[in-house]
Amino acid sequence: MGEIDDILNDTITIEPYTGMDVNGDRTYGTAVTYPAFVSQRIKIVKNQQGENAVSNVSVMLDGAVVLDRMCRDRITIDPGTAYASQPVILAMEDAKDGDGTRIYWEVST
Repeated sequence: MGEIDDILNDTITIEPYTGMDVNGDRTYGTAVTYPAFVSQRIKIVKNQQGENAVSNVSVMLDGAVVLDRMCRDRITIDPGTAYASQPVILAMEDAKDGDGTRIYWEVST
């Protein structure tokens, strides 16, 4: 873990995108749970098609987490609770230090 550990008080699961099945549906690998910081934050982001989209939730993750840059992974916020949700990932960005090491991800849903 890294520089943002102190604020990662929530949890999410990420199921990595693995491809498409014969019906054209996305397939995913095994879910992995990560500490995260989840906040309700409305902002406009550019989605993968370059269009403006409204994001309602931002998820911050440690920079060591591996994500699909095409936003195809499936995330579950508040896994294992009555409030669990699987929002679509609209956009993501990262921050890097002076050495180019990723400090954190911000995932917008």
